[in-house]
Amino acid sequence: MIKDELDKTWRKTLKSEFDKPYYSELQEFVKSDRLKSTVFPDDSMVFEAYNLTPFYDAKVIIIGQDPYHG
Repeated sequence: MIKDELDKTWRKTLKSEFDKPYYSELQEFVKSDRLKSTVFPDDSMVFEAYNLTPFYDAKVIIIGQDPYHG
C-alpha cells in the first residue's frame, strides 16, 4: 500500500495510524495474500478514494468490508 502517494491532507491526518504496529502487520498480511491470489483493489489504487477528495472536503466516509469489483 503506497501511503507515500496519499494526498497530503490525508497523510497528515492518518499519520498516527500509519505509525502503529497494527498497520505494519496489516501491510504484511495483505502483501502475503497478494502473493497467493488476486486481491482487490490493486496496490496502486488502495488510497485512490482519498486522493480524489482532500480530507478537509470530505463530509462522510463509509467504510465497507466487501466491495464489489467488476
